[in-house]
Amino acid sequence: MRKLKIKQNAIQLCAVFMLMFGASSVTTQANAQGDLRQPLYDVCKARGGDEAYCKCMIGEPYDAFLHNHQYGGRDSYVETQNKIRATILQEPTMTEGRIKEICAVANMQFMKPNEVPKGWLERFTKLHQSLKAEYTLGNAAHMSIRNMMLPSSGYCVYGPKIESATKRANERGSFETHNLDDRGVNQLYKAFQRDQGQACRP
Repeated sequence: MRKLKIKQNAIQLCAVFMLMFGASSVTTQANAQGDLRQPLYDVCKARGGDEAYCKCMIGEPYDAFLHNHQYGGRDSYVETQNKIRATILQEPTMTEGRIKEICAVANMQFMKPNEVPKGWLERFTKLHQSLKAEYTLGNAAHMSIRNMMLPSSGYCVYGPKIESATKRANERGSFETHNLDDRGVNQLYKAFQRDQGQACRP
């Protein structure tokens, strides 16, 4: 009977330790995933910001800051792509459907070598040359169309750029999940000020 009671006590004690360890793990993870509003507010106050200014900064400007740093590169690509597309569509012979067909050929250059369709280089070269022949040097629309298949700055390249930037941003996650030391928080606050510093000034 006594052995049974000792065994029960040991099991209960073990259960208590497991609960304590579990609670500790949850707390640590929650702290690591806590947002940075409070640390950035503290740095703002330490650097002489008044109450109203610092509270403002960790509101909507904070949300905009996170979005800009996570998705800023992607959004810039989207904006550039939209501007070039609007220019291209000024040309009556260009439609969304035709642009899509041209970019489907152009973007084969970004595929993995073992995935590239046979004869793609000939197809790419022929289409690129035909666009240059159809649209002579001149207005902005013609120039954008002539260059749209170029791998560095042509319209079509922005599709893969946007896809890649979105993937990177999603993998990196927002600053909400970062557990930074004091130096990291201070560096982040400097970037925060550069990005959103004017948002809360009187």
